Amino acid sequence: MWDFWSHLFDSSGFPPRWKCGAWTSSHGWLHILSDLGVWSAYFAIPLVLGYFAARRRGLPFRAVLLLFVAFIILCGLTHLMEAVIFWWPAYRLAGVLKLLTAVVSWVTVFALLRVTPQVMAFRSPAELEAEIARRKQAEELIQASYRESEQRYRMLLEGVPQLVWTCLPDGRCDYLSRQWVEYTGVPEVEQLGFGWSEAVHPDDRPHLLERWTRAVSESGPFDVEFRIRGGSGEYRWFKTRAVLFQQDDGTCKWFGTNTDIHDKKLFEDRLKSSNATLEERVAERTQALQRSEQRFRAIFHTQFQFIGLMSPDGVVLEANRAALAAAGVSEASVIGKFFWETPWWTHDSVQTDRLREAIRRAAGGQRDRFEASHPRPDGAVIWVDFSISPFNDDDGNVVFLIPEGRDITERKLIENALRLQEEQFRSAFDYAPIGMALVAPDGKWLRANRSLCEYVGYTESELLAVDFQTITHPDDLEADLGHIEEMLAGKIRTYQMEKRYFHKQGHLVPVLLAVSLIRDSDGKPVYFISHIMDITQRKLSEVQMKASLREKEVLLKEIHHRVKNNLQIISTLLDLQSGHTTDRAALAMFQESRGRVRSMALIHERLYRSQDMARVDFAEYIRQLADDLYRTYKVSDDDIRLELAIDIPPLTIDIAIPCGLLLNELMSNCFKHAFADATEGCIRVALHRDNGANVLIVSDDGAGFPADTDFQNTTSFGLQLVNTLVDQLDGEIGLTTDRGTTFTVRFPKTTRH
Repeated sequence: MWDFWSHLFDSSGFPPRWKCGAWTSSHGWLHILSDLGVWSAYFAIPLVLGYFAARRRGLPFRAVLLLFVAFIILCGLTHLMEAVIFWWPAYRLAGVLKLLTAVVSWVTVFALLRVTPQVMAFRSPAELEAEIARRKQAEELIQASYRESEQRYRMLLEGVPQLVWTCLPDGRCDYLSRQWVEYTGVPEVEQLGFGWSEAVHPDDRPHLLERWTRAVSESGPFDVEFRIRGGSGEYRWFKTRAVLFQQDDGTCKWFGTNTDIHDKKLFEDRLKSSNATLEERVAERTQALQRSEQRFRAIFHTQFQFIGLMSPDGVVLEANRAALAAAGVSEASVIGKFFWETPWWTHDSVQTDRLREAIRRAAGGQRDRFEASHPRPDGAVIWVDFSISPFNDDDGNVVFLIPEGRDITERKLIENALRLQEEQFRSAFDYAPIGMALVAPDGKWLRANRSLCEYVGYTESELLAVDFQTITHPDDLEADLGHIEEMLAGKIRTYQMEKRYFHKQGHLVPVLLAVSLIRDSDGKPVYFISHIMDITQRKLSEVQMKASLREKEVLLKEIHHRVKNNLQIISTLLDLQSGHTTDRAALAMFQESRGRVRSMALIHERLYRSQDMARVDFAEYIRQLADDLYRTYKVSDDDIRLELAIDIPPLTIDIAIPCGLLLNELMSNCFKHAFADATEGCIRVALHRDNGANVLIVSDDGAGFPADTDFQNTTSFGLQLVNTLVDQLDGEIGLTTDRGTTFTVRFPKTTRH
């Protein structure tokens, strides 16, 4: 198909008609001239039809005529192509033209079929002549009816009480009703033309003439009041109205009536007299109102609030000084303008639209109120609590609108500050790294931040649908509710506890919960503030630490056990070694060394057996050390009594070991020197706290310390060791020799070493 249309004007492949068959010149030109003749005639016919259609108005079936024109033109083109093909064999184009001719021909046929019934309904000349005769007869009947109507019209005019007349534009009357003639008492014939004007009062004639001239020039209604003289010579007032109408012959005439208003005029005169009296009273009342208005304006302009007065359509009538000063405008620049066009409102189109809606509502009887911002002359912005109220008259109609405004800038600043604080609180609440929640006194969640939701796996909306009891482990709920009851009763202000929540997926989440209660101004509980920290990792760390601690305790006990065993081995070696000598001095040295090793071994044994691996119960340690010394020096506790007064917490190992050695030396001296020749006595050991220091007292009631011996400067190894141990404890030592010997050692609770 595309190939056909793209070669529509292509004649290649087709020979000219001269070369098809045995055409002779005469035969060929016969066809050519015939086709050209037909073509020229077919083009002339549409021109004639077109001229006819253009000149004839209201031609019926114009579309069918245009189809005939198109059909004839296409037929002519087919004949033209038949002649052209003798030289230019454009058979494709010729075929398309014939197809178009066929289509238009059939469209014309169908159009003729549609209009044929209408053409058949046209009347014949005889029918048209009969119709004309009927119309003439109808016109005669109309004329007769018109004459009858004119008689009825005249009778109607004669029956109305007004004076009726008709007049030409130049003022000449051609008809005066019977009432006119009877009132004036002058025959109609004398008043026709300009005679009627003689009855008009001379003072009213210039005004009447001026009004008549204007009505005629403007072709408008004629309406005037003037006096007409009656038959008795009395002038009476008449109101005259007249209208211009066009007659059948095209001329214009005035039809008018005169209505007697004389009694009305007399009443108006009396009314004017009454009005004069009334005006005097009004003047007096006006003065009173002016005085009242002065008082009103004094109050109006001294108000701190912004007050104005408007008409119901929004025009500014009044504005007090406070309102004018706020915008820095003069009264003249706003009075008489629409309120929304004044400087108070033109800065913001949104507020302008809101104001217009408020004015519309107020004009309908409804009070409207909203907040608005306005620029000050210095560039600052003030906020106003604005309202518009309707003012109604006695009938309930809105006659004025009263706009009012109150400066609330300070309040807005406070509100904005509070809003900013609230936003900051909300941000701190929502994005806090720990869980936070607001909880009602009955346990319902009021708000929950993101961290809390992440802890328990619920969305905030899901939490708000339940209470905290629902997701709390039953074993933790009683303690939690108990704290809440104490807080609601005012017994405690806050509480903190560890508890467990059920995660949405079912597992437990350990948390550290801290709760405080917010009360209103009356002291009534409003809500709880809960701080919730997920301590899952801490709990895991604690488990790991406990496991590690248990391992270290086992290891430390093993170390103490091994140290104690090693010290026991040393003690045993010293004891065995002492069995190979008979030197008393050497035996004493072995015995003292063995006692010192034994005192240290006892410390490690106490630690090994204790639950606390870092501290020693010193009271029990002293008893065991004393038992060992009793055995060492072969002394009976029935002869030499031991009195203990230990009131001190367990000591750390760094204090316990030097303190144990110190005690071993002092008690050994008691056994060796105080009771060397005695068979009975008492050793007292006391250890207590005094003003933050540890105080160790070892005393006996034996022979006493030699008076000529300085215990701090001596060659005795035992006393030198005592002084060394006191220095190691960062302490000080004192000696009292009243009734025996008393050593007092003061040392701090902790050492620097």
